Amino acid sequence: MERELLSPKIDVKRYIRARVMEVIDELSLSIMMLEAGATRNAAGKAFVAVKALTSAMVLINLNRILP
Repeated sequence: MERELLSPKIDVKRYIRARVMEVIDELSLSIMMLEAGATRNAAGKAFVAVKALTSAMVLINLNRILP
């Protein structure tokens, strides 16, 4: 993502939205790269998407993780 990353301390909802949008973008790129035969690059993009998804899921469930 080229836009400025938000801090989860400032606005949690906007941060989660940004991470979900990042997941969609990275997975889309990963699929295009995979179809083009660039499996190593596709795997890297898929990994970035998983990291962004994990970040969003942690914030969504933070109250269950830290009682």
